[in-house]
Amino acid sequence: MCIAILKTKNAKISRKHLENSAESNPDGFGVAWTDGQKLRTFKTMKAGEWIDKVMSLEKSIAIIHARITTHGATDLENCHPFRVSKGLAFIHNGCLPISTADKPTRSDTWHFNQKVMQPLVRDTGGITAPLVEMLHEYSKGSKLCFLNYTGKFIIINESAGHWAGGVWYSNASYKNSTDWWKCGGYSLPPISSYGRSPVKIEKDSGGAVPLDDDDTIERMIEEDAIKKWEQRAFHNEDVGELFE
Repeated sequence: MCIAILKTKNAKISRKHLENSAESNPDGFGVAWTDGQKLRTFKTMKAGEWIDKVMSLEKSIAIIHARITTHGATDLENCHPFRVSKGLAFIHNGCLPISTADKPTRSDTWHFNQKVMQPLVRDTGGITAPLVEMLHEYSKGSKLCFLNYTGKFIIINESAGHWAGGVWYSNASYKNSTDWWKCGGYSLPPISSYGRSPVKIEKDSGGAVPLDDDDTIERMIEEDAIKKWEQRAFHNEDVGELFE
């Protein structure tokens, strides 16, 4: 499942929320932040190091990630954030529709960065409004958060997560672990966290775990994605300008 977190400048994130995030998503950790001139990144396989680093960045805007392995190896190279360019990085929560067959030890997000994001940003010079629209369509069911060296950020499928005290969370795995169902080795949020009543989870004969009969979550994720983009695709920047 993973968790992607955006902490705005001077916002406070509690150590307990980070500890819960690490417990629910224990397969590698990272953070990217800016001092207004340079974008810096930190990755580790040790939850304690990650928590200490994030807690030291209270005055900075930062994108923060804890991973559960779904594709590729459990190692440092698959930890987020990923750098698209020297001054732009992103984190991801979800699964992306991209083949990992040529390098199966690398994650879907690693392949997405190498094969999609880096070439597109090289060609366009930055993240443009048409690219934002394409990312909404391409990453249905996923959440992506980009941060550049100036502190500007954009969240793809922002409405699929939630804000609390100046911090955006892609899901609820930062809450007490008893709020989460463990299912097939992965943490899944209660359906109630998406505004629906919980449903009984049973594995079918093929091992799949149906969450709902009518793909409610998928539809809700898609529901206002484009509307949200139209309202404010870029934070602190006009849509027509480049996000470099």
